[in-house]
Amino acid sequence: MRHTFTGGVFMAVASALLGTMGGLTPVIAANPVDDRPDAEVQPAGGNVPTTGADVIVGSISGVRQFGRAGDIGSGKVGVSVATTSCNKGSVILKWNRLPATTHPLIAQHLYRMRDVDGSTRFEQVGISWIKHGFSTIQLDVCGFGCTLAPTNQELGVGCSDPYTLSTNAIQCGVGPRNIFHPFKGTFPTGPDTGFNVCGQNFPSSNHVNHVHDGVSHRMQVRDQDLDATANAGARYFAEGHYVMAQEYDDAALNGFEALFNNVSYTEATVTGPDVDGKFTFTTLTLPATTIREQPALNAWTSATQTIVEPDSGNDGRAILAHQVTDLGDGTWHYEYALYNQNLDLAIGYFEVPLAPGVTVTNAGFHAPDQHGPELHADTMSNEPWSIAELSDSILFSTDDFAADPLANAVRFGTLYNVRFDADSPPRPVNAVMGLFKTGESVEVATLGPSPVGPPEIVHGQSGVSFGNHAFSGYVDPRRESTDGETPNLGIAEMVIKFDRPVRAVDGGPVHAGSFIVRETGMGPPPGITDVIVLDPQTARVTLSRPITLREWTTIEADVESDTGEPIENLGDLGPGMDEADRIDVAALPCDTDGNGAVQPLDMIRFRQYFAGTTAPARGVPSDYIDTDRNSLVQPVDLIGFRQGLAGTGNATTAWLTKSVNHSRP
Repeated sequence: MRHTFTGGVFMAVASALLGTMGGLTPVIAANPVDDRPDAEVQPAGGNVPTTGADVIVGSISGVRQFGRAGDIGSGKVGVSVATTSCNKGSVILKWNRLPATTHPLIAQHLYRMRDVDGSTRFEQVGISWIKHGFSTIQLDVCGFGCTLAPTNQELGVGCSDPYTLSTNAIQCGVGPRNIFHPFKGTFPTGPDTGFNVCGQNFPSSNHVNHVHDGVSHRMQVRDQDLDATANAGARYFAEGHYVMAQEYDDAALNGFEALFNNVSYTEATVTGPDVDGKFTFTTLTLPATTIREQPALNAWTSATQTIVEPDSGNDGRAILAHQVTDLGDGTWHYEYALYNQNLDLAIGYFEVPLAPGVTVTNAGFHAPDQHGPELHADTMSNEPWSIAELSDSILFSTDDFAADPLANAVRFGTLYNVRFDADSPPRPVNAVMGLFKTGESVEVATLGPSPVGPPEIVHGQSGVSFGNHAFSGYVDPRRESTDGETPNLGIAEMVIKFDRPVRAVDGGPVHAGSFIVRETGMGPPPGITDVIVLDPQTARVTLSRPITLREWTTIEADVESDTGEPIENLGDLGPGMDEADRIDVAALPCDTDGNGAVQPLDMIRFRQYFAGTTAPARGVPSDYIDTDRNSLVQPVDLIGFRQGLAGTGNATTAWLTKSVNHSRP
């Protein structure tokens, strides 16, 4: 698997939450200049305002096609969503038009939810460029109680401002999605360069020498994603999203929740196309059906979500939604949606761990189309993510930021899907979400395939301390006594790790009865006094006393997987074998190289481990040369080693020339 950066905020939440659906329908009159209603203040509602700035989408009142590019059936249509913003905060919101940067930015999105081969898919099928807010008409659609601001370059406390279908379809006054910070709301400013295609052009909304067709800059949706025949039974959801720098400026004092509640959605039915290639979108009477302050992803109520905030307070939020469906033929469909609400870092890859024995088929990827090449705007890639099945995971990824800053990452306001089928039921896992701009990653709680087959002990390896991960064939060469008389410093506990979640054969957590201790010597082996479950795959086993000197001690596991498959007991497989159900450990002080005999060569190996010129094949140097067992490798450990060879100091005997009494089991 790729490297993992542990950090950020990860909160598992139910996706079935429903938002406030109340509100008042305003009385409006057409405005011939910008096709927006004149101001009329409605009766006050019972809203308790947010402290500071807080803009929300109070209503989505319609969806309409405004143009087309390409042939019917294989082309695209340009779609607009009517949005009404509401000032839920306690201060007047700034709505200063360009070239000012103190106004909201508005995005429009369309999603489709449908069943495919027995499982649900929630996919984004359309995104728009970003509209710059330019003036307000102050109503009270949200019923908060509108206190009018002095000018149309502001939105009063409790007031609403409608941007109609035709207003949001205007192709001037919009800019590319990647030029602003989606959490902080900042974007470049600059002077008006004058009339050219559009009446005004600014660095963040530059249309000089553009050629606008029916879909340019509008929310672009493929015919094939809307066609009623190809999408029988599909449901569609239109979303409006406002981003405002004033919210971030106030957040340092008032908290950041206002930066996560400015997206809302509504459901729309789609029919068509007719003979002219027009699709018809129908929404119910609004604003009662607008789900306020929630992303459209929440309409996928059968999915579970995990919220990801890797740099809380400085950057925004992504959400992972997942659903696993039993297909009834011995396979399960794993569906994941990666939604970037306002995370500037963006998402560049997603990796799901695969347990041993799992077979994956039908892996797939879906993303909305990025807009095509345009002057004065970066052209984002539409290259599908690569899919690689690795030794222990399946990886979905675009190019790294260093290789291509315009690669097809999950940026602001977009939702990408990855999916596969597997021959194994789900279990909780930590997937890895890669942060595109930094190359770092975060672990995200989700579901992944369970292991297939019986569990096995995972024997330790180089670089993993014996104290954290036991391994077979270990000979402990460290000091055995604190007083030179009683062997009381040997191994008395070890951590045993399995390759999958396990449980006791009685169905509960593993316990002392889940392990059996044997020794090659004549005396009775130590007992087990305690077993602590560290995680579903790992347990710390505590013995009643240190293991016997110069004898091999075997700890055998009698457990089963969390799906009920018992661990295989194949017996002793012979010297040098890592066995599935047992750990073999010996204690021979001063045997630094672990060959079962104390020789002058062990002094050479001690010095090499101490100097770092070589490393043990298994474990870490401190497992072999931390003679006083204080978790530090110090010069005093060399003194203790020499005392052990000679039988002086705290050694119980002179260990030079001594050997393990028996060969490894």
